[in-house]
Amino acid sequence: MWPFIAGLPIAAGILITIWPAAVTLFTAIAIGLIILAQPFLGLVIVMAMLYLPVFPNLNIGGLETSITGPLFLLLALIILFQSRSHKLNSPLLAAWQKALLAALALVFSLATILSQNPSISIPFSPNLAVYVIGLFVTIAMINSKERLIFVGKAMLILAFIRSIWRDELGPIRAILGLTSLGTNESVFTFHPAIVLSLVILIIPDKSFSRHWRIFAG
Repeated sequence: MWPFIAGLPIAAGILITIWPAAVTLFTAIAIGLIILAQPFLGLVIVMAMLYLPVFPNLNIGGLETSITGPLFLLLALIILFQSRSHKLNSPLLAAWQKALLAALALVFSLATILSQNPSISIPFSPNLAVYVIGLFVTIAMINSKERLIFVGKAMLILAFIRSIWRDELGPIRAILGLTSLGTNESVFTFHPAIVLSLVILIIPDKSFSRHWRIFAG
């Protein structure tokens, strides 16, 4: 399972240089089908795509968004449908979580409306909406210790792959014309992974074996 999840972004990055439009469309459809069958597995794959953003953005009617945008929207619709169908045993979000998401949405809206460069901020606004939807999906779906541990392990593996992608695979990326992933993007990847590694090393928990502790170290 883990090699499959970790290898998807790398394989996609190589193929995207050959058939960018076709691979992007096919990947979106394939992951959409996975989401419909296994929403939580789909969420992990979408998170992997966020860690390694090798796909070009989608431009729909002048509005630009990443390929993960429609996938997060599909996940949100599935969660809302399950909630209305009473398939969830607990509320989707706590009151304080709803308040924080509403406040974040308000800040993004004000930043877009009051922007001094609307020609830039308005086309970028779908990405801000995706951030809020992505947080909603993450909070609603990672609702158990088992799922939290699963995602935590995925984060460690993806951060490890990303470090190799930036440095050791630099010559191969140059030949294939793949993005190098900037320093700012890597900060958002490595900081949570480092904190998670410290938690695994400091706090004893049987959910993480000796091998995972060595890997975290």
